[in-house]
Amino acid sequence: MAGKKSKKRIFIGLKHVVMFVALMLVASTIFLGIQQKESRLVSDINIEIQSLEDSKPLINAEDVYEIIQKYTGFDIDRAALKNYAPDEIEALLNKDKRIKVANVYFGKDNQMYIEIEQRDPMVRVDVTDGSDFYLDSEGAAIPVYGSNILRLPVVTGNLDAYIEDYLEQPQHNLNEVYQVALKISNDEILRPLIEQIHIDEKSEIVLVPKLGRNRILVGTSLGLDIKLDKLKLYYKEGVKRLGLDRFEEINLRYDGQIVGIE
Repeated sequence: MAGKKSKKRIFIGLKHVVMFVALMLVASTIFLGIQQKESRLVSDINIEIQSLEDSKPLINAEDVYEIIQKYTGFDIDRAALKNYAPDEIEALLNKDKRIKVANVYFGKDNQMYIEIEQRDPMVRVDVTDGSDFYLDSEGAAIPVYGSNILRLPVVTGNLDAYIEDYLEQPQHNLNEVYQVALKISNDEILRPLIEQIHIDEKSEIVLVPKLGRNRILVGTSLGLDIKLDKLKLYYKEGVKRLGLDRFEEINLRYDGQIVGIE
């Protein structure tokens, strides 16, 4: 009986050894496969940038290549898969103020895919020291890069300096600018009409249209919807009767009426 038990123990021991060796072989195969895959070169980088309506892009594929190449420090087209961490590249791209959301992943045949949603600028703020920036639909500031200036309404005048939480500061006049710019940007009639938003010496809003010699006095953003509705009514009906250049100034600040100053 002792001999049978001893043989059984030897058999079980050999079985465990065989299983352990088999598992090690499988693990080694997987490890080698991963190593070989990571050593493969990236076959292609596909960059898809969501276009902006009626505007040039804030960022292009060459800009994206340059951002990644500066970060990695090597030739982006000759790099191996192991040189890239998609989550790190996503975080890197999302730091760029031109980008709202970046999504980075690897697909078939070692191809990298980069999908970018750009921020949506509404106006360009003209700063006296030359550090112009755009305001987007969420109120965020986007630096103007190089000479690639978008054709958007320009904001001029006595502007308070940009601060991150200006939208929470009712007295900050960029708050007023944002409220007006958002209304204009979202309105099919006003968007192609207004060329300039000016803040005068009283911190009141003056609009300048693309056509005609009018100055449109808005005042503050108080009652803004009513004021802009009056303005649209004037351009729909008043211009037909009075002509585009009848008045030098159109004053929207009075309740229930539009005052034209010749």
